[in-house]
Amino acid sequence: MSLVIGKVYADAVNQKLGVALKMKDIATNYTDMVSDILIYGNEVHFPTFNRLTGAEEVTQGVELVPEEIGMTDSVATVKQTAKPVRIYDKDKAQIKGATVEAMAVQTAEVMAQKIDSDLVNEMINNAVFKTALDGDSLTLTAIDSAFDVFGDQVQNSSFAGIVAHGKFRSSLMRMDEFTKIDKTYAVAGNGIVDDSNCIGFWNGTVPVYLSDQMWDATNSEPVMAIVKKGALGYIMQKETTVEEEREAKLLATDLVASNLYAVKLLDSKGVSILKKTIV
Repeated sequence: MSLVIGKVYADAVNQKLGVALKMKDIATNYTDMVSDILIYGNEVHFPTFNRLTGAEEVTQGVELVPEEIGMTDSVATVKQTAKPVRIYDKDKAQIKGATVEAMAVQTAEVMAQKIDSDLVNEMINNAVFKTALDGDSLTLTAIDSAFDVFGDQVQNSSFAGIVAHGKFRSSLMRMDEFTKIDKTYAVAGNGIVDDSNCIGFWNGTVPVYLSDQMWDATNSEPVMAIVKKGALGYIMQKETTVEEEREAKLLATDLVASNLYAVKLLDSKGVSILKKTIV
């Protein structure tokens, strides 16, 4: 007999996945727009509108030439992740629901880490703007340089946020520009980590998040990214579902959780990367 109802476990994992996913506030979730996104086999096609050229001066008697709106096809590969867990009857009977709860939390965490990691790699590998750190520490000069790449398009409201590896937390905490309230661009509460791993706001309103998935595995170094709204996206083509398999001879139940998702950096100039090694 099955010990756990798969849908209940799946609902628990999906609910906890929303909490565990560190990049959820940086990347745009296009799942609700899936009807507008073409999906063929294992590929997802995100439609991206090309930017218009500059406005032109009107000359009396000269007909204006309309510019056609173009779209760039951004293709992302659909990935499937899965995590099987085994719950023994003995543990289930002794600890009651705590076993299932612990497994749901841990399953959500490892599956969220995989999605986060893929989103981070999208930025590291495909972002055009990259600024080298002078050493291992994060500095105000480096952050300013990373913002400067956006030119005059630096309105606070245009940014989804900043996400940095946990190793950069102490550097941020030592910056008066980030923590001292007598600075006009610092706000009360900066330095206090909330449940979404937000440690405060840069320039008063740009949220700063911590995620240990911000890691360049190639060079073994932490990464920080300044991300524009809509530049990074993901869809959950299939939310987490769970299949049960009873292992009667082991007096245990195996639960296999799996999902389908795709990630994509939709605007290669919408992210500014900060890290030590730039190649």
